Amino acid sequence: MQKMSRQSKGLSFNRLLKVSGVLLKEYQSFKKFLDLSESEKINSTIPDSFVKTLIQLGPTFIKLGQIISTRPDFIPEEYIHALKVLHDHVPPFTYEEVKRMIEAEFNKDIDRIFRSFDKQPIGAASLSQVHFAVLHDGSQVAVKIQRPHVQKIIQKDLIVLSKLLYVISKVSPKLGRNLNILNAFEQFKAYTMKELDFSLEAKILERFRENFKDWKDVVFPEVYWDYTTSKVLTMQRVSGFRLGEVKSNISAESRKKINKRLIEVEMKMFVTDAFFHADLHPGNIFFRDDGSIAIIDVGMFGELSNEQRDRFLLYWLAVVEKEKIRAFSHLIKMAQKSDSSNEYGFYQRFSEVLDAFYQSDISTRSLTKTYLDIFITGAKFGYIFPGELLLQAKALTTAEALAFTLVPDFQFAQEARPIINRELGHRAEPDEIHRRFKQTFPEWLLLGELPATSIVHSDEEKNKSDNAWVEISKIFAQDLDKRREKENEVRHGEFAVEINESLEKVFNFVTRFAQYPNWHPTYTPNSRVIHVSAKNVFLTPEVVGSVFRLDEIVDGNLLLSNGEIIEFERNKCYKWRAPLSIFLLVDIGTCFTFTDLGNNRTRVHEYFYYIDDPLINFLTYRRWFSKQALVEHIKEELTGVKHIIESKQYNSEDVEYLWENVTEMIRLLTIDDLNEPIKASRPSDFNG
Repeated sequence: MQKMSRQSKGLSFNRLLKVSGVLLKEYQSFKKFLDLSESEKINSTIPDSFVKTLIQLGPTFIKLGQIISTRPDFIPEEYIHALKVLHDHVPPFTYEEVKRMIEAEFNKDIDRIFRSFDKQPIGAASLSQVHFAVLHDGSQVAVKIQRPHVQKIIQKDLIVLSKLLYVISKVSPKLGRNLNILNAFEQFKAYTMKELDFSLEAKILERFRENFKDWKDVVFPEVYWDYTTSKVLTMQRVSGFRLGEVKSNISAESRKKINKRLIEVEMKMFVTDAFFHADLHPGNIFFRDDGSIAIIDVGMFGELSNEQRDRFLLYWLAVVEKEKIRAFSHLIKMAQKSDSSNEYGFYQRFSEVLDAFYQSDISTRSLTKTYLDIFITGAKFGYIFPGELLLQAKALTTAEALAFTLVPDFQFAQEARPIINRELGHRAEPDEIHRRFKQTFPEWLLLGELPATSIVHSDEEKNKSDNAWVEISKIFAQDLDKRREKENEVRHGEFAVEINESLEKVFNFVTRFAQYPNWHPTYTPNSRVIHVSAKNVFLTPEVVGSVFRLDEIVDGNLLLSNGEIIEFERNKCYKWRAPLSIFLLVDIGTCFTFTDLGNNRTRVHEYFYYIDDPLINFLTYRRWFSKQALVEHIKEELTGVKHIIESKQYNSEDVEYLWENVTEMIRLLTIDDLNEPIKASRPSDFNG
């Protein structure tokens, strides 16, 4: 055992020496490359040699190269181009190894798992390769199999890289800090180890499917969990036209629709979900003649924090509206400063890049490429952006390239703007505003400070946000409709009386709102209410759904309510609900319950309630809306009912059942405050 341990350490040390020597040589070549002229760089074989070296070093370094290719802020464009080979041209492993892996994972012969299995892979990558197969139930699937022994190889190489980078950080601490080497390596390590667990990738695929479950024209493959492990991923086989086949198979009009949908997919990922496919190149997307899109291979994905997502949204809005200072303020808050950071220099160069963007011909203008270029520029001035943002920027550029291929005259910024404005509108939902207000109000109240991200607009700049505010108004309108559906009732004052009269008469008197002004005959400082009138105006046979008009003066405010009956049981329960006329965002109501006490005596209980909502706080602390005031109001109301009934100060029709013989919907037209119908209008009386 000790001998094996010594051998293992010896192999690790030899591997460390080999990797160190090879990478040192490549670093020297890299420095030589940087000294070349632009024309010499184009023809140089140094980047291709670097890629060959990574392939020779094995899967860990191939994966490292793939990650490096997403960081154009660190390496030249020629290296980025050469590293693309690592996505497409990795040598496959043999079918015999595939068969052994599958049979070991499922502990059964491959023929018992699949009816047929293609021996030739359709693609090979650093960690795996993919084969087509058919399950015994006839389902056509794509099977992703992990490379043999790749976990052990990568784990050993990660130890080697960790030691090597530790030495670099000690020998050149300034370089280590400026490039944040150790932190970047830890992220790479965590990302790579997650990628080795295919069951995690399956969950990522399911997450994309969930996010797009309502988009019938966007397809992510279904996972076959019974045939999936940490080393084998079996998923639905999808097909369609490749990007190069689209022009000859799909009409120009259909291509425009597909292209618009593709941008909506990207914006949903980047702006709405903050969870995106980070490698949406032509090999990972299929286009169908019915206008639908199929997306595969979610192994490389990115996820933004809520703050990153929202800053990205604000940054893009500011860039599109030519507000450079606002855009820059959001940009630098997304970056980490190094010891050599130069904010003034970065802003000057940032301003020049945007000016070039604004002045360029609209046909050559690229918002996504400008976004990526600014990240690259930031690194030169000591601003290091998080890997997920670089991944997002590169993914956006790839998506834009796809769109240009589908529709050559496509304008990304123009298509993306209404989507971003709509998303800003969603951020303005009342609940979100309430949350933000609670977060920022204490600082404003005590210190007179606005949030650090706030920038005051000039009058001219305010007009630039008109389109966004149109979307905000739409969201507000939708939210108002949704609030009517809420059911979280809060009781806010109650009282009960016993009346010396039969249950039937008391119930009929109350539900007709008979002599309503006299229920509350005086104005008292306790409840501050004057009853004006109440009229039943629309009856339904079921009673529920019937509507009445209720007029009151409360603390000098005229309250006009169209109350709708929402619960009803004859001689037992009567409950209504209505939007509060002076504050339509809030719904209120009362509920009466009736109990027969025997001996011609009836108990009436009434409680007032509102539908819970953050905005109710604007009312609950008003004196007239306090619980104490509402108790007094109900007490005076029920006491008035008791007095009228017990003193027989009512008309005979006041105690008749209002819905007797109502067999269809009826609208009652009334005179003044009387509940006497002068005409019963039925739906059959009207044409149209």
